[in-house]
Amino acid sequence: MPPFTANATPAAKLITCIVPAGEGFDLATVLHETMQLAAVDLTRGRGASQRSGTFADEMDIVTVVVDAARADDVFAFVYEQVGIATRPNRFMFQMALEGASEYRLPAAAESQAGT
Repeated sequence: MPPFTANATPAAKLITCIVPAGEGFDLATVLHETMQLAAVDLTRGRGASQRSGTFADEMDIVTVVVDAARADDVFAFVYEQVGIATRPNRFMFQMALEGASEYRLPAAAESQAGT
């Protein structure tokens, strides 16, 4: 069996943003529509914070894979969009990836999505 091959993006970064439950969908939508990003994922988890005194609060976790060249711009966009500096219970970070697969919607799917 041949090895798995894909259009690998060698210099990619993973941006992760954790926000209160219910806010992740809006962020994922804005990233897709405004920044034209297709590799946006949304999941939900629970956690605890000694600093804020919360335990088992449900949070949305939004992750997005971007080219390293765009990472700082996307990071700054998310930072402002969710109010990291001004609103509580938000956290984000980015990290380098060794590689990532590039995902694009087919042209037919993009035109149908716009109608």
